[in-house]
Amino acid sequence: MKIIVITGGTDGIGKGLAMDSLKKGNTVVVIGRNHQKGQHFLEDANKIGAIERAFFFKPT
Repeated sequence: MKIIVITGGTDGIGKGLAMDSLKKGNTVVVIGRNHQKGQHFLEDANKIGAIERAFFFKPT
């Protein structure tokens, strides 16, 4: 499987792409500025059983 890096993947089209990639078995790293949205992404990844392949990074 692939490692996918998505900037702005905490909502909208970016999040849809991130979730679709997780469902396909890929590892996904989402980069975003909003910690709360990042947590929601991780919670959604957990709901589909993909938390071990989902990562959120907030640059400083």
